[in-house]
Amino acid sequence: MHTTLHKELLAQIAKLKRVTQELSLESLVNFVWMQQHKFNHNQLNN
Repeated sequence: MHTTLHKELLAQIAKLKRVTQELSLESLVNFVWMQQHKFNHNQLNN
């Protein structure tokens, strides 16, 4: 593989990894928020 293309491929893979990590973190934060919201809502209704 051409050296420049190889470097570009590695750079794109690194970007993809960062995006994937951010999405995973965002999903986790949203899940925790929803669970906390449900818990709080149930506490108010009881």
